[in-house]
Amino acid sequence: MKKTTNITAICLAVATLVFAPNGFAASNDYEPNVNTYEVFENVIAGNDVLDEESNISDSVFQPDNSFRASDEEQVKIQEKEAQAKKFYQERQTLKKVSDQSKQMAIENSAGFYSSTSCVLNMVQYPQEKNYYCGNGTARSILMYKGYNCSQTTLAGNSYLKTEQYGNTPWYLSNGDSDSQFPMVNTLRGITGFYYVPAPYGNAGANPISATELSEKVVYTTSQYYGVAICGTSMASSSHASHLPNYPTNTNIGHWIASNGYKNSGSTICIVDPVANSPAVSWGSNVSPKYDISNTKAAAFAATKGIIW
Repeated sequence: MKKTTNITAICLAVATLVFAPNGFAASNDYEPNVNTYEVFENVIAGNDVLDEESNISDSVFQPDNSFRASDEEQVKIQEKEAQAKKFYQERQTLKKVSDQSKQMAIENSAGFYSSTSCVLNMVQYPQEKNYYCGNGTARSILMYKGYNCSQTTLAGNSYLKTEQYGNTPWYLSNGDSDSQFPMVNTLRGITGFYYVPAPYGNAGANPISATELSEKVVYTTSQYYGVAICGTSMASSSHASHLPNYPTNTNIGHWIASNGYKNSGSTICIVDPVANSPAVSWGSNVSPKYDISNTKAAAFAATKGIIW
């Protein structure tokens, strides 16, 4: 995530950067999902879940510099956390009682769904510059919903601020409010989905657990939205955070997307923008899509977190 002329040092993460606060106002149409099976039932019924494609320019959404987390925002976050935990627990129950040979499953243009899995048909877009991992991640998530945002547009100051700061920062001056997270502001501002970061606070001070990560990925992708994950793949191939086929001579700070889960959330599906990137020498070694355990995903995200 750090702009550099050394292409092996792709997207090196910066723990704390001091920027001017900037962000979109929160969406007013968020409602807790009281029926956790509603999305799956819509797919079974053949309802369309993808938005009509929209072209997004750099001037469409303007940040609201006055935005700060309010008491109402905190209530929404707590409600979302509770819904995610409930939905995840239901997936665990289904995992225990399901006959895998008979479980209900469906596959359509949106993705593959069963009682224990959800894999969205998200397209991988190779990052166009060695510090554009956040841009490639956001483009995959947004294009799945039909929003055609180029990586160059997303690099602008109205969105991820990548060009100005040479990376897509996890947060700006602090991690205490949603307005401090460019990826939150971008994804929420464009899609209207109530994206939030996890965890809040100083990066790495309170790492997300494997169970917490699974809860949030299961909940978000089951509603047909991708998850952005920011973290570090440590150089040692034996380290829990080391991503498949990543370099073993340097730590790699990076953004990746999750397009779903398997095994009721114990397996996390990944869409990786570094794969086949023309700007990264080792990108051809990495698969565009792969699966990792929730423990590896949490270890990777330990230095930063996820946007869900």
